[in-house]
Amino acid sequence: MRKNARLILLLLLAAACSSNAQWQLDGIASQNKAFDSARLRYLDAESTPLVFEMLRIGETVESFLSLSRFHLTPTDEDKVLVTLSLGEEKTEVLLPLLKGGMRLHLPHELTEELTRALQNGLEVSIVVDGFRKTLLPDQFAKSFSQFMGEGLQLTKFLKGPLG
Repeated sequence: MRKNARLILLLLLAAACSSNAQWQLDGIASQNKAFDSARLRYLDAESTPLVFEMLRIGETVESFLSLSRFHLTPTDEDKVLVTLSLGEEKTEVLLPLLKGGMRLHLPHELTEELTRALQNGLEVSIVVDGFRKTLLPDQFAKSFSQFMGEGLQLTKFLKGPLG
């Protein structure tokens, strides 16, 4: 009984010391590097349905905000207000709502600012339609480097033409 209590205490301490936030990386290799793809998204224990993800095909990187449930509430111009806090700097921008009403595309300039802030160790807070997501910079630089193809072992699902 005493041994089990020690084990439970050790597991609780280990869980308390570890972060529930993480950057998840998925990738697929093709025959041509221009078509290699990767997805980097932020997962955490927050109960918010707001999701941040970056997608890469070849050298092109796109970033998106989406809701895993619910629809975003657009303005009259089918745009949604997004508030980003990059460290101490706060930015508000209206982004066009994509078809389906659950996804927003971040402009390249905003993606670059967000990436730079995380690489510099700053927290990034995103508020969309009343939902908040805080991106922690822990492990971002390493994950982003792999996302861009440096040291990433991409999975080859297709090995040639289907016959």
